[in-house]
Amino acid sequence: MCFTEENKDSLAVAHFTSGNVEIMNPLKVTESHVIIDIRDLSHFGILKRMIFPPSPVIAQVLLFLRPITVKQSENILDVHLLPWNVPLSKVKDQHTENTHIKTSSKCSLIPESEYHLCCEPEESTVQPASETFECNYGPNYHPTFEVFVDVNKEEIVLSLLDKTEREVWERRRIPLTGITSSEVGEPHAKRLTECEFVKKHRDVLIRRVSSVMTIADGLRTKDMIPDEIYSKVHALEPRQEKTRLLLDALHSRGDTVITEFYKLLKNEEPHLVDELMSGPSRPQQF
Repeated sequence: MCFTEENKDSLAVAHFTSGNVEIMNPLKVTESHVIIDIRDLSHFGILKRMIFPPSPVIAQVLLFLRPITVKQSENILDVHLLPWNVPLSKVKDQHTENTHIKTSSKCSLIPESEYHLCCEPEESTVQPASETFECNYGPNYHPTFEVFVDVNKEEIVLSLLDKTEREVWERRRIPLTGITSSEVGEPHAKRLTECEFVKKHRDVLIRRVSSVMTIADGLRTKDMIPDEIYSKVHALEPRQEKTRLLLDALHSRGDTVITEFYKLLKNEEPHLVDELMSGPSRPQQF
């Protein structure tokens, strides 16, 4: 068993084993862990696992929405069950293509215990049916559950239950549209979502976007616009009419596709996006 002093700068560890006490310096100290080098485990630690059931730990439920393509009829939501002290940034870094949905995530889970996810509407599909919670600290953060929801649904209700049907993470309303950039780490978009940005600056984008075909290429590569629309955009002149047609096509395909347009635009013409973000403009209607 190890005990640590409270002063991080002069941290020491006392290791109790076989009636002896050993004082040692930690190899490394982080915000969540103290890493030490020990030769054997204490008898208490070994017996505790054998005699007593696992104790509850503070955990978190993290939600990530996968990008949707034009061929998909369902949204796919990844649900991660992780210990509370796993940094959100580390999980985001492994799923950069997905959109993090911010919600109250804190709960109490018991390691090695089985849980299942409840989703409304009932016609949505959750896989697997149940899963065992593990204290996973990396290096890989794979989703615990996948939820398949009709693409036309703007909101679902989720809850997490243990094997006795007790709610351990109470029912939450989860929006699937209008996710803001601040939820996926975009520094400029605390004022606007990507969709609001594109709609607000529609007229300016029609006049000034110069990389419309590069953006259309990116959307077609990700199956977010069909070949028919791409061919029409490619054939149309001048450039402003290409952009107008592309924006009209995006509007009929939903927020996810508009969000991808924004990301491609920001990658190709970051100065234009920054300029419009910082300057006033009146909203425009599709």
